Amino acid sequence: MRIVARIPGVDPNCLAFLKENGFEARQTRQSIIVEFPMQKRGFAGSPDIFYVPPFLLDLDLIFLINLAEGGGGRRKTGTATTVCGFSGKPLKPYLIPLGRNLANRDHAFFSVPGVAITVTAIRKSQLVVVKTHTIQQENLIAWIETEVLHAGKISQISRSLRRFCPAAKAALEKAECHHCIHPHFIAAGGR
Repeated sequence: MRIVARIPGVDPNCLAFLKENGFEARQTRQSIIVEFPMQKRGFAGSPDIFYVPPFLLDLDLIFLINLAEGGGGRRKTGTATTVCGFSGKPLKPYLIPLGRNLANRDHAFFSVPGVAITVTAIRKSQLVVVKTHTIQQENLIAWIETEVLHAGKISQISRSLRRFCPAAKAALEKAECHHCIHPHFIAAGGR
């Protein structure tokens, strides 16, 4: 997972300035997407820390979490992760890679504002882990705070979290999908 920002509008000067100063930035149809550089990799449960350049704080930024659906099954094992919104509904990916050598890799990429949900399934144990990921920012640093909402069998998901059952079922199906090469839980119209 990475933190990126969307700067509304099309401004070639802003894009050129970002690139000249070493930032990964690209123009979309209606905005500029800039990746924040990782300042410190997290370890043992601590989050990755991303640097927010001070000159960007004055702009009308929209912080996004970049994450992916991925994984798949092997002969007797398998692990997979699906992505959904806080409502539990599938999201529309901005990219679905095509081509060869996609077995058990990332199959759909998402940019989610504010809060994202991932559901990870482990085939052998039928364990399902539902996590919420929230962007936090303080001054010139930002990080993704992760909280486990559920860890256990799908049948043990509490009533208040039942909206994530379709994503959990899709993650289990993906974990069982031998050498999976496609997404299992995306909104219609995904690219």
